Amino acid sequence: MEREIWENFWQYANDPQCGKVVKQIDQYGDKLFADPIVLDRPSGTVIIYPQRTNNILEQFFRRLRRDYRQRTGNNKMRKVLQAMLADTPLIKNLGNPAYLKILLGGKRSLEELFAEIEINGGAAEKEGEVDPDNVLRSFRSLIKIPELPALISGLATTMQMAFC
Repeated sequence: MEREIWENFWQYANDPQCGKVVKQIDQYGDKLFADPIVLDRPSGTVIIYPQRTNNILEQFFRRLRRDYRQRTGNNKMRKVLQAMLADTPLIKNLGNPAYLKILLGGKRSLEELFAEIEINGGAAEKEGEVDPDNVLRSFRSLIKIPELPALISGLATTMQMAFC
């Protein structure tokens, strides 16, 4: 086995392409590789080797660009990216089961989560209840009149009688 390793080593050492790669690694090695991060946990020591590039974002934009090219046939998407909403990556994360599990926080679906938010946040109003802040200022005094529905009904009846 050891002999096989040395034979492969000499084969690659004489290859000009491998020589170029080794030269690049020697020249830019400090920028290419990061020191490992050692974490002491109750279960034991864990070593993490961090990535030097943000592959997740690169993959996201590559997928986004490919989808755009397939949909429109246009390769330039500068204007589309500038007009894109800032939260688009968050929406794309809904396809990630781990992210969705964290987001839902024990709920079964997004509908159930939003229903809970509306109830707790006060967005779901009781039926028949009017929020005075959402009514025009000139009508706020009318809303406070307790016999308003009876007055309007009586007025409508009077107007109907006048036309007959």
